[in-house]
Amino acid sequence: MVVSAPAEAAMAPADAITWEVLRSLGGLTVMALFASWLVGSRWVMRRIDLLLAAAEAVGAGDLSARVDGRCSDGEFGRLARAFDDMAERLLRREEALKASENRYKALFENAPLAIVSVDALGWIMEANPAALSLSGAPSLAELKSLNVFENPVFIRSGVAEDGRRCLATGREIVSERSLESRWGRTVTIRLRLRPIGTPESP
Repeated sequence: MVVSAPAEAAMAPADAITWEVLRSLGGLTVMALFASWLVGSRWVMRRIDLLLAAAEAVGAGDLSARVDGRCSDGEFGRLARAFDDMAERLLRREEALKASENRYKALFENAPLAIVSVDALGWIMEANPAALSLSGAPSLAELKSLNVFENPVFIRSGVAEDGRRCLATGREIVSERSLESRWGRTVTIRLRLRPIGTPESP
């Protein structure tokens, strides 16, 4: 069983890169507008438009957007190359994340051992086919309707106490419990509860 607190830190590095690009472009836009006001140069604004269009595309989720060689000279060229490099790194990180998620999903679905993910409030978020079979639950929705900390079956068996202790200490808990599921299945299980995040996580 995995006891976890919801977190959205997986994409934090990607978000940081995006904001870095947007901040750089914002400062460049101010300078370009001033220069354009002084010299009336449309050349400057065309390159600004190219950079902003690429940044907006990345911000909208198109991580393949690039400036490429359309803005290759001077300081604009340097910024364009830096933008393309950061966008490429962002794309690679997302691809690596998706690959990791796919590997985890395959392991989760095909594991011979029951795996259950529970949030910090005790609600079951996910369970693999082995867990459904062990519990006798007719569907994942039925199993997810249970609260590990509040359901009498888990309280009487000591599973609820184990889960709370795992969250409170932030440490892995191993125990052996006997319980009868609400679907009439009586089992003796060896629990290995492992927290994801920390006790301070929301």
